[in-house]
Amino acid sequence: MSLILTRSPFYIRREDFDDGAVLTLDIGNVDGFDFNIFKTYTLNFRSKLFIDISPLIRDWFETTYEYKFKPSVGNNYYVDKGQKNIVYVRTTLDGNISGVAQTSIEAEYFATDGYLYDTDSYNEDKSDFLTKNAYYTGSSDTIYKLDDSNIRLTFLRTNNEIIPPFPLVFSPTTIGYYNKGLLVQETQFLPDDDDSETFYETVSNLDYDSYKDRVFIDEGTLEDSKCLKSFFRQFSLNEIDEIILYNSNNVNSTGVPVTKKLKVNTISECKYPPYRITFKNKLGADEDLWFFKKSSKSMTTTKETFKANQFKAKNAGQVVRANQEYNKNGEESMTLNSGFVVEEINESFKQLMLSEEVTLYDFNNNVYSAINIESSELEYKTVTNDKLINYTIDIKFSNPIINNFV
Repeated sequence: MSLILTRSPFYIRREDFDDGAVLTLDIGNVDGFDFNIFKTYTLNFRSKLFIDISPLIRDWFETTYEYKFKPSVGNNYYVDKGQKNIVYVRTTLDGNISGVAQTSIEAEYFATDGYLYDTDSYNEDKSDFLTKNAYYTGSSDTIYKLDDSNIRLTFLRTNNEIIPPFPLVFSPTTIGYYNKGLLVQETQFLPDDDDSETFYETVSNLDYDSYKDRVFIDEGTLEDSKCLKSFFRQFSLNEIDEIILYNSNNVNSTGVPVTKKLKVNTISECKYPPYRITFKNKLGADEDLWFFKKSSKSMTTTKETFKANQFKAKNAGQVVRANQEYNKNGEESMTLNSGFVVEEINESFKQLMLSEEVTLYDFNNNVYSAINIESSELEYKTVTNDKLINYTIDIKFSNPIINNFV
């Protein structure tokens, strides 16, 4: 099944049908064996040869939420997880050839909110690329992580037909976590037939993002002591330096299984607060980037003023304020520094800059925030030119400091 990346055009061709051929576009998701249709569009080609369906699909990505426990207030709350990552699409082409009615032409697709580069082919399908990657969606084969934090890998499976009469044939992707050549953990990503969203999944080697997050999930009490900090500086949990991915669909020309290897660089940082940025990459999938070094935070304020009538207060000898402020609020910004990284993750920073959905995770405080990338330029750094590579990114928090949502 092909993959549509909706930030780039995806054209449906009229084929050899006469002018006035009709395209029916169904958008929805899969629940078991049922195709739940969100919206149906009926489009007439008229005299055109192509119709771009990407803008219509993009409107139907849904907002999803995650249910979490918040110890500080002692109750549950919803966390916005952003847009639904994948939808199911069916196209039906009807028309005549030289006035004679023809059999309908149907096609099925998955769609994500990704994009193609200008150097990619028109309507290029990334399904084969994903299969060769064991369905891993990351933009780099090198991963950076903070010591004692989790590793999150996102997978996207698009090469199975999931609407009968097509067969349901799945093979799991095995994820092996290694340290110094020894297997320390193994998990699997296996999409099922529950719904189309399960064909997209973020798999983590841990059930929590940080030690503090684990305490909160278990409804415990965090004791922030010098002894605890000293312990974490001396011992690292879940040490990993390599990840090997395997799927039986990924074989070479002779039929021999091929593995996908990811290098893991673990960084210990005890001086500066670390931050993790999660962004939608080229494939419309979540990807993580860590920023380990010095960060700085600032704020700006906005306000409105009016001339208040203060005659009575002035006449009574009271303190008056002729220029009264109202609707005052503020926005916070940060500058993040990646620390020294390898040239291989330049592509990750490129796709971060192009992303329209970015989230910041404050590791020390276990706080998530929606952000926008304020930097508009990125100079690609190389070992040849720069010797040591690090990136500085300016961000702005998407929401104002004072809650004024209505």
